[in-house]
Amino acid sequence: MNALRDEWLARRRKGMGSSDSVLTFLGSHFGKTTTDLWLEKMGRGGEDISGPDIERGNFLEPVAIKKWAESQGIVERVRFPQSERERYDDFWLSHPDLDWMFANLDGRLQVSSGPDEPLEVKCSRLGRYMERKDKGLLESDIIQAQHHLAVSGAPVCHFIVFNAELWEQPLYVPVERDDVLIEQIVERDLEFWTNCVLPQKPPEQTIEEPPLIKRVGGELTDLSDNEGWCEAVELYLAMKENATVAKKELDEAEQLIKDLMREDELTAVLCNDVKFYHQQQEGRVTINTKLLAAQENVDLKKYETRGKPSWSFRAYLPKKKKS
Repeated sequence: MNALRDEWLARRRKGMGSSDSVLTFLGSHFGKTTTDLWLEKMGRGGEDISGPDIERGNFLEPVAIKKWAESQGIVERVRFPQSERERYDDFWLSHPDLDWMFANLDGRLQVSSGPDEPLEVKCSRLGRYMERKDKGLLESDIIQAQHHLAVSGAPVCHFIVFNAELWEQPLYVPVERDDVLIEQIVERDLEFWTNCVLPQKPPEQTIEEPPLIKRVGGELTDLSDNEGWCEAVELYLAMKENATVAKKELDEAEQLIKDLMREDELTAVLCNDVKFYHQQQEGRVTINTKLLAAQENVDLKKYETRGKPSWSFRAYLPKKKKS
């Protein structure tokens, strides 16, 4: 093992990366447990740093990124490591507030405004490639992508899956930021870091079920010839466009009322039988879990609150052609 690899391993022991989040969130992954992760952080475990899968990934990641960038027409905006040294220096990100959280990116997409968007690349064996193609990204993929977004602050992680046997265009799934899931990931990482790594105490094995993660991507079912579906989608698009216009106009009207109330120094107004109230509220009280977790013998689960389960829905609309 070379000195650069030793340096990288020592660096990884000082924080939590995206593959670590997979274990703290799921409990185990491909036969590896949180106990194995703890041993690695203590410098007593054998980190997975070699082997055919990892060597294949290191060799093929640049190929996959180039093929994807060419297919998207964004070659000039994509950056990826040109050497191991560059990978460990220029593609290593630290969380702006949590000094124990980091991300080691496979690449970055430069954008005109905001932070660079992370790239995560999987050079899978044929079986895993086909599973992702047919059913969407794995739970572990989504956790890694959201971890990258937590650290980078970006709105989307570009997930690329490539298989050398097929040598076709890589699968591409844009994973959008999910702040609820990110909060859960950070919470579990923080609990592991403060309760196990810092005090050097091995984790207790638990049978707690991890939260369900919705798979993203997979084969689309084309129903463009189905009359019922076409009518529903046309109605959805029309109503969404109307709602967008109405929301903008409503926001403008609301802002006008607010401006008038502030100008006249009023907090309650009655006009044409409509009541308006506008006043400054005290800030919402929150608990600093980072500071709380730093105290000894604190069980963070006592302070958890969990909302009701809900069904998520998101539509990706076709881009409007410029006239």
